Amino acid sequence: MLPPRTLIVSDGGLVGLLACALAREGVLAYDGPEPQRLSMPLLWIPRFRCSLGTGALRAAALERHAELLALTPARSEFEVEAESLLGEAPASEAEDIAHERAPSLAGARALLDACQDAGVLECSRVVWACTATDHEGRVRSDALARVLNRALLVARLAGVEGVTLDVHTPVADLAMSRVADLVQDLGVPVEEAWWSRALEGAMNSTAHIAHTGPISVAREAIERARAIRGQWAPVLDGLVRA
Repeated sequence: MLPPRTLIVSDGGLVGLLACALAREGVLAYDGPEPQRLSMPLLWIPRFRCSLGTGALRAAALERHAELLALTPARSEFEVEAESLLGEAPASEAEDIAHERAPSLAGARALLDACQDAGVLECSRVVWACTATDHEGRVRSDALARVLNRALLVARLAGVEGVTLDVHTPVADLAMSRVADLVQDLGVPVEEAWWSRALEGAMNSTAHIAHTGPISVAREAIERARAIRGQWAPVLDGLVRA
């Protein structure tokens, strides 16, 4: 059986880039009949709203990820909150608590928007690149349960709206250390995560990503990028470029 046509939902971070690489490997590993009908995964690129000024950086990173991995960019008119996609672990214990208490309506809405686009694009699978880790990189069972429940709920809601598909969360149950192992095994370029590019551009307050040209890097975005970089540093060791 041919691999299903897939739309990947990512926030432009390292977890999302790993999910893209895994989806691509799944297609390339196919050795069944009718290989000419194979379709590389599509990468969803919505309009990001973000209070920390990272929206343009994330969107540009997704364009670059699609180019690097030969994925098809699926640019969308939907606007989503970048943080609602849960592609990054909380940066502190306080954020852990905030994530636990925060309503999931924004995230469910964003995922449902992606599913609607998936239906238009004739995709039968949505890969949601999310994480359920705490600020120390450990998987939280309660957070994982919320992620899995949201995926199931959104798939059902999409069905009500006439879109039949599965929502997969292939990296949600991985600790940050396991993500780092897979990043190394697959040769995923850590420097292409949005936060790494932001730090590269921090010296002159701009970042240049793919063919999108210079992008202004707000102070808040740089602070957020540094916080994420600090979380990954212990498990990535020498893989992350300073």
